[in-house]
Amino acid sequence: MVSSPAAVVAGRYSVASAMAAISVAGLWHLANDLLGIIAYWDNYRSPAAAYRSLAVWLAYTAVGVIAAVLMLRRTRSVAVSATGIIVILAGTFVVAQACGPNAYFTTANWTWGTFGWFALLLLWQRPLTVLIAALTANSAVVLAAMAAAGQIHRVELAQWGMVLVGTALIQVILAVGARLLEHDAHRTAEAAAAADDVATRALAARIAHRERRRRYHDTARAAMELIAGLASGTLDPSSAALRRRAGLEAARLRRLLAEHDDVPDPLLHELRAAADLATRRGVAVDFVSVGTMPDLPPSVRRDLGEVPLRLLAMTANDARVTVAATPEEVSVGVVVELDSDAEVDVDGAALHSGIVANSHREGTRVWANLVWHG
Repeated sequence: MVSSPAAVVAGRYSVASAMAAISVAGLWHLANDLLGIIAYWDNYRSPAAAYRSLAVWLAYTAVGVIAAVLMLRRTRSVAVSATGIIVILAGTFVVAQACGPNAYFTTANWTWGTFGWFALLLLWQRPLTVLIAALTANSAVVLAAMAAAGQIHRVELAQWGMVLVGTALIQVILAVGARLLEHDAHRTAEAAAAADDVATRALAARIAHRERRRRYHDTARAAMELIAGLASGTLDPSSAALRRRAGLEAARLRRLLAEHDDVPDPLLHELRAAADLATRRGVAVDFVSVGTMPDLPPSVRRDLGEVPLRLLAMTANDARVTVAATPEEVSVGVVVELDSDAEVDVDGAALHSGIVANSHREGTRVWANLVWHG
């Protein structure tokens, strides 16, 4: 599956935001949490409680590594997120229980503030309400541990509220900022892609316009040469070669005009225009079309129509045009009667557009087939 340019740009910004969140959580976990455990080692209830805090620190580290890998891979797992939240919530309770009476609001109780950073990693790109619920549960666990230790007083409750707001607010702001950054990046990339598409279409329109003007001038110049030759007497109007030449230029002019028509199948429209011109000269044209025509590039459409146009312009008797189309292939076959002295080069025509051309001639009957593969 190919991603849109806007999705690619937004994805890059998302990865950058994820790396920033991982860096903050990792540095905080090392510089604040580990040093806090060491600095407040004696503030835990016992050496065993201090070691439990250190074990929780290792568990947090493992959870953080797993969450970081999933974030950078842009992979989300409900099972991993739920399990990780349960593990770090349990860690919050264990560390809070391990703290001494005066250590709840020190770095010894490091899980209270660190929980939010690791929850942010586990719940990355998930609804903001889920993160807020996890932060609320974490603070409730700390409050429950304080209540179990008999540390629920007016001052402690005020401190608990201040820490709750101070830590959770930063993490929620970062989560919101990451989402806004990715959203703005996506919109900016979409706007840039739309502007680029408009510029590309405008350039293609200018190129097509120049090409049509060139072909119009070529056709007009050829017509003027014919008219001037007839007027000066240098060209013989009874010459079969001159009539074929005039018919070919008339067919090219008719196709040039037909290209401007807004029709569902431009190739069929142009071929029918050439067949109609031959019919006006008294040629019996049998036109058969089978299948649904794919959307052909203009250059391919012109090359598929060039050989039938030339043959229809040169025939003086009957002709048959067969068009068979599928979504991946278009085949145009032509059978005409030509004068014995008429020459037409079909093999190798229009190969620059990926069209295979073949022809066969028996006396005055010429068969030509052109096949384009998408």
